[in-house]
Amino acid sequence: MNDAPAGSFRDRCEDEIVGLHRFFQRWYLGECDPHGEEFSRVSDVLTEDFRMVNPDGVQVARSDLLSGLRARHGTKREGFQIEIENVTYRMLGRGLAAVTYEEWHEEGRHRKGRLSTAIFRDHDDAPNGVEWVHVHETWLPG
Repeated sequence: MNDAPAGSFRDRCEDEIVGLHRFFQRWYLGECDPHGEEFSRVSDVLTEDFRMVNPDGVQVARSDLLSGLRARHGTKREGFQIEIENVTYRMLGRGLAAVTYEEWHEEGRHRKGRLSTAIFRDHDDAPNGVEWVHVHETWLPG
C-alpha cells in the first residue's frame, strides 16, 4: 500500500519547500526542542549524498549542513520570518524535478533574499513524498 501524500508531483515539491522552510524558521527562533525528534524533519528529507551550493559559492555536504543547522538553533530574534515566493517547476524525468524559488529572510526592517534551485526525487516515506537531492542558491539584490 502506498502511503505517499496525495497531490501532483509539482504540488508535493512546493509543499515540501514551504514546509521545510517553516521548520527552519521555527528552528532558528528556538521554537523546537534542539534535542528532540523534530530535527528529523530536515535530516529525513535530504538524500545521503545531498549537496548544496550556498549563495557564497561554497559546496556544503549533507553532514556539514546538518551540523551547521544544529549550531544555529535559537539564533534569531522574535519577528524573524522566512517567505517563499515565485516557485517555478520543471519536470526532469520520471520522479525527478528541478524547482526554482525565491527565499526571503526578514528581520525587522532588514530583508535579504536568495534564488534557489532544488532537485527533488520521489520518495514515498518523506513527509511530502519527495526528497531533496541538490540545492544551489544565489543572493538576490535586496
